[in-house]
Amino acid sequence: MKNPDLTDSIIQRLSKGEARNDIIKDVCENTGHTWQEIEKLVDNLTVENEDAITRRRSPILFAIALFFFVAGFGLAIYAGFFIWRVLTSLSVDQADLLANIGSIAYLANYAPGVLFIGFTGAAMIAGSLVGIKQVWRALLRL
Repeated sequence: MKNPDLTDSIIQRLSKGEARNDIIKDVCENTGHTWQEIEKLVDNLTVENEDAITRRRSPILFAIALFFFVAGFGLAIYAGFFIWRVLTSLSVDQADLLANIGSIAYLANYAPGVLFIGFTGAAMIAGSLVGIKQVWRALLRL
């Protein structure tokens, strides 16, 4: 059952993200082989060609990961800049005590939301890096 056209077709369909069972069903109907034979073939091709399948899907996966990385970076920078701006407005001079109290109250009022934004940004960055790890691994094994 080493038909190069069949294996190329299966790999191409796996690269497009088609459902595994749909591929098996179509191949069974077109070739007359049993479900178990084709299932074993699809499983073997998936394992043997994992990098090729990932490379073919990498443009969309890379675009999604890049979007989340940039968006997360923007959120983290916004949160960091907000906290930095409030903290740099604090003065060590005793005469500015009221201004310091106002800055601290402002920070305390907005801190939960800003921290949430900052942590969300950090989580988006981490998620995009974890998600793109498989694509980078496949691309570097060329």
